[in-house]
Amino acid sequence: MRAIALSLFIILNLRLGAQTISDFSLTNAVDESIVSLSSFNGAKGIALIFTSNNCPYAKLYEDRILDLYRKYVDSGLKILLINSNNPESSPEDELSKMKTKAMSKGYPFPYLADKSQEISKLLGARKNPEVFLLKPAGSQYKVVYKGSIDDNPQNADDVTDSYLKEAIELLIRNKPVPKINNRPVGCMIKT
Repeated sequence: MRAIALSLFIILNLRLGAQTISDFSLTNAVDESIVSLSSFNGAKGIALIFTSNNCPYAKLYEDRILDLYRKYVDSGLKILLINSNNPESSPEDELSKMKTKAMSKGYPFPYLADKSQEISKLLGARKNPEVFLLKPAGSQYKVVYKGSIDDNPQNADDVTDSYLKEAIELLIRNKPVPKINNRPVGCMIKT
């Protein structure tokens, strides 16, 4: 029932042009602790990045995500990776393999398992990678940007438009983010 009410809340806000979400909790693959959005209320922004272990596009972005973290962590940005792939359809994305990936890459941020796909459905995420940049607003979180990380998934050296980086810069300076939505490029989330 909670998911239906939250879905209706998000759909209504999308029609009004402002998507907001409520707090949620997911399991961190690294230590199996429960991580909630509300744990990061003091943050300037929270980047939810849907990703997976097996998507070639997601793999191309792993180091870029780490670079974004290092660049903006001291500015109040938090990054949460979310894996919504169904491990029955994508065995590489089961919890133990998520933990191995996080440990091998040295992720300094949570790698969350959304195996029920509740959060991907609530946000409307369909791709790996796909970003939702949130601004905490009391007990709610306003989506200020959603879509792709940049304009070149194949080669970081050839990026000409760093969508997420630009949105983060504006967010941490308390400026409006004019380009709220870019079409993500990547692998479909496996159901």
